[in-house]
Amino acid sequence: PEPTKVPSVYPTVTPSTTPTSSPSRSPSLRPTNSKAPSHEPSRSPTIGPTNTPTTATPSATPSSSPTHTPTTANPTLQPTVPQPTPNPTTKAPTAKPTLAPTQPAITYFPGKLSVNENNLLLSEGLQSRIIATTNTKPRGSNTNFHNLPDAGATFANPNGNGGWAYTSNCDDSSNGGVGALYFDNTGQVIDYKRLLSGTHSNSGGGRTPWNTWMTAEESLAGDGFWDVNPFDNTHFLTILGKSGPAYWDSFTYSSKNVKETHFYFTEDDSEGPIRRYTPPNEFANVEAAMLWRDGGKTEYLVLDPDTKTFEWSSSFTAGGASAGKYYSNVG
Repeated sequence: PEPTKVPSVYPTVTPSTTPTSSPSRSPSLRPTNSKAPSHEPSRSPTIGPTNTPTTATPSATPSSSPTHTPTTANPTLQPTVPQPTPNPTTKAPTAKPTLAPTQPAITYFPGKLSVNENNLLLSEGLQSRIIATTNTKPRGSNTNFHNLPDAGATFANPNGNGGWAYTSNCDDSSNGGVGALYFDNTGQVIDYKRLLSGTHSNSGGGRTPWNTWMTAEESLAGDGFWDVNPFDNTHFLTILGKSGPAYWDSFTYSSKNVKETHFYFTEDDSEGPIRRYTPPNEFANVEAAMLWRDGGKTEYLVLDPDTKTFEWSSSFTAGGASAGKYYSNVG
């Protein structure tokens, strides 16, 4: 039966300060029928469990009921993972990489004219060699090299055998034209051909988008601009300069894409305007046809220094006046 009164937490009899020979069992938390406990505790009973475990040394095997105090030892202050050794076991990299070039490096100093070779004053680091001489037969050819060589360009051999061709203008006033030297893939001259003859004072020119050479006749006796192919030995007169003979000079082009190609050419005259030619749309994808079929538009460069702008005008007079005032093309 349940007690009629709540038992007192403290015993009514004052416990002895001297323990008995055999310590009594821990008092039960459950009260008995008597108002006072049946045994006198040797110590003041605690309301809750003690902080100290009952066993001196925790057992390796846990009991059925877990203890309030963990059986594992406190973690050590230092991690058990070994610290890295002060000195790495791998060797330190060398101070300089051991990338030895197969050939000595060539140091090139543009403008430092310290090399005098073949009657040429060259920047340090450059070399020269004579590959052809006027009125002599280049290696591999039975044709004499032309006189008065002028502007030129190089073109890779499209046949897949390596090597290249170097086209060179002939600035002779009565028998101008274009010649070409041919090189193998080691850079040795193997042939020379005359690609264009009978024109007048071929001075300047430039490459085309389809890898041919555009040569200009800088003569009032000439016809204009010729497209010359160094690999199939063909040439044709373009529509550039169709306005009539003039001191035609340089040529270049710009091409954002095949439908927006523009060609630029100059006239070596004090009032010779820079011209821009835009081919007709129907020939935009037909390489050389852009320059041998008529129907395009020619415009002239006009500068405005006050606004620091320029425009392409359809007026030859405006272009000539601008050239004479701001960019005279006398060379």
